[in-house]
Amino acid sequence: MMFWIELSTPNDVIYLAAQVMMNDVSLLSNNVLVRELIEGGDVHHIFPKEYLKSNGYEKSMYNQEGNFAYLDTQVNKTIGKKAPNEYFQEARKQCETGIITIGSITNYDQLLDNLAINCVPVEVFDMDHTSEYSGVAEPPIPVIRATPIPVARARQSGKGYH
Repeated sequence: MMFWIELSTPNDVIYLAAQVMMNDVSLLSNNVLVRELIEGGDVHHIFPKEYLKSNGYEKSMYNQEGNFAYLDTQVNKTIGKKAPNEYFQEARKQCETGIITIGSITNYDQLLDNLAINCVPVEVFDMDHTSEYSGVAEPPIPVIRATPIPVARARQSGKGYH
């Protein structure tokens, strides 16, 4: 099995294993499982690498473990260099219109669930490179990934996690 994300810490391994065990769907998808993308999908920078580079961020800043998620290749290409607030707002809008432009989710509750299972906070709808999240130190690259453990517990108990 080939891993596209360097599993450098026990937390990385646990996070990916939890996504595989829980049959989690990939970010912005309603049908493509993370397990299916481990060997053939794209590792997406939630804050896209080129977007951050164009705003003065260096590699050590944008290649943070909390900035990665598995995506279908076509979804990743559609996102391109867009800021998170831009492409997540686009995903929210398609839930209102039913016209698919990014990913495959057309139901807002399903979109929120998808964010939760991929440990992405709902604040992402408003985040750009100037955003700070959860008391992040300077430079203010947002650390947006929450711990997967509360998500797994909330999902098992039938309670939402938003």
